[in-house]
Amino acid sequence: MIIQNRIKKRLANINQFAKSKNRTKTKAIHRFRLEVKKLEAYLELLDLQKNCMLQQEIPDRLVKLYHEAGKGRKFSLELDAVRTMSRDQAFSKPEVFMDWLLSSKKKTNHKLAKKSRALHNLKVKGLVKYPNTRISHHEWHRFLVNRADCMLELLALDLLTDLHSIHQLRKLIKSVLYIQPLIEKPSAVYSFIESRKDFLKQAESKIGSLHDHAFFLEDLEKMPGWEQSPECTTLEKIKKGWQENIESLKEDIQKLFPEVQQFALELKK
Repeated sequence: MIIQNRIKKRLANINQFAKSKNRTKTKAIHRFRLEVKKLEAYLELLDLQKNCMLQQEIPDRLVKLYHEAGKGRKFSLELDAVRTMSRDQAFSKPEVFMDWLLSSKKKTNHKLAKKSRALHNLKVKGLVKYPNTRISHHEWHRFLVNRADCMLELLALDLLTDLHSIHQLRKLIKSVLYIQPLIEKPSAVYSFIESRKDFLKQAESKIGSLHDHAFFLEDLEKMPGWEQSPECTTLEKIKKGWQENIESLKEDIQKLFPEVQQFALELKK
């Protein structure tokens, strides 16, 4: 398979985001980050094909833009989560905390604009010397086996006590989903991943929610003097609600681990 056109599409969408006036919008950020994740998976696959001659991994300036965009997205999600909890539990919105979040989001948007200007048009040739090289069956098979092995290594750990490791598991699951469309059809591997796609999306979504809620808690505790603020009682309710959500998500995710393990074992075959 030749994936040059797919890489070109990812880069075109990334370049478009960097120039867009809507780059601070949550949906635009989500689409941009998805493009970067797909590009990363494609380059990791190409790196297995020695005659492709990968020039470099994801450029550092793109990595910085990706992370800054992620911060902006999480601030937006956190503001939505505060509004939702305030409405559902019928207490007043913590205006001081929300203003602090909005201020943090504005600072992030400013950095996002600056980093976007630093991202010059990315081109395939800047990443891969021979992008027309055909990816062999052997190489994408190696890619999938590597992902399965890494999943099994992580699942042998106490993942729920280590958010970084559980986030790595999510990235592995997503990379399999990103590469699946590149696999020849019909094939047993393609059909197998297709049959487990809904489950994989459910697993990575729950891990993503866990990661977001951990960020929310971390953010709340970063606000200067929140424990002495007039909104302290409200913020304690919000903190407790997020902690309960985290525990509930951990229980749900724990139940999914055996099936993720079984998926990885079957993928190796």
